[in-house]
Amino acid sequence: MKKIILILVIAFSSSQVFPQADYDKIVNDFFETYKTDKDKAFDKIFETNKWLSENKKGKISVKTTIHHDVLQLGEYFGYEEMITTKLGKSLVLKSFILKYERQPIRFTFIFYKANDHWILYDFNYDDNLNNEIFDKARDEFLNPNKK
Repeated sequence: MKKIILILVIAFSSSQVFPQADYDKIVNDFFETYKTDKDKAFDKIFETNKWLSENKKGKISVKTTIHHDVLQLGEYFGYEEMITTKLGKSLVLKSFILKYERQPIRFTFIFYKANDHWILYDFNYDDNLNNEIFDKARDEFLNPNKK
């Protein structure tokens, strides 16, 4: 009986220290679902934020636009993390390159933690990665010792 109580105490205390819905888990769940059901992936990630979840017109617009744009890109091959940037302990930006047959696109998620759990605060996507790669090449050329 003492072992069961100890296990429960450890389980509950660790869930307070490491909340289950941290932003990395939210992103991992999103991309795992995205492989097979893009609409469901967006529904799940929008559910982390009651204001986004209740904005039905906004959700439909995002899903319809992405669905239309992505259909033209061919087969989906996965994703790579591009960058993670933090402001304090409560605001995190995570940007990813999604690898499609024709070209890459970028998904950028901003997560916010006001109290005890992370929510999707903002989402953007674009396909204009050319400027990024040119800027990075220029920076590496002008600053060869900078890594």
